[in-house]
Amino acid sequence: MACEMCGSRLEKKRGLTKHFCSECKLVRRSSSHALSMENTEFRESRRLRAEVRRSDPEFQERAAKYQREHRKQKHIAEAQRAYGKARRQTAEGKAEHRQAERKRRALKVSQVGEWPKKTALEIEQMLWQEQKGLCVFCKKNMERRDFHMDHYVPLIRGGKHCITNVVLTCSACNLSKHTKTGKEFIEHLESI
Repeated sequence: MACEMCGSRLEKKRGLTKHFCSECKLVRRSSSHALSMENTEFRESRRLRAEVRRSDPEFQERAAKYQREHRKQKHIAEAQRAYGKARRQTAEGKAEHRQAERKRRALKVSQVGEWPKKTALEIEQMLWQEQKGLCVFCKKNMERRDFHMDHYVPLIRGGKHCITNVVLTCSACNLSKHTKTGKEFIEHLESI
């Protein structure tokens, strides 16, 4: 990457994107500071906005809630992905992954219900026609290849691995559903 002002080379640190080198950053700060010091209207409006925010408990509560919910989510997800990726490269991590896969397959086998004598592709086509190409949760049109087969009641929550418990979902819904049942996830979507 290069500085947007002088073009000097920048190094990327921990996923953060830098746009200016340290010298250019100082120049930008000092020029914007000088402009704001000259503009008394700007300073006064900024002071009043800050005063209103400090005195409004509803605003404070809303801001605190937003920060609690959003500040952690992105960083936690990124850190977990990085940790998981690094962990899977170690011998111990590979062994844990194999064990988890064995456990998942055993769970799936122990909860097998009735399946029609059809191939996976035929089952997908049957579900696609039943659902008219719509995601069972968000009701959006799915692309022909951008869908997941999902258990309406997750295996971990006692659902069976059978045709009556399998639905087609868009990838966004399936990847954000986690261990919620279909009913719980629909309620979650409606509350957003």
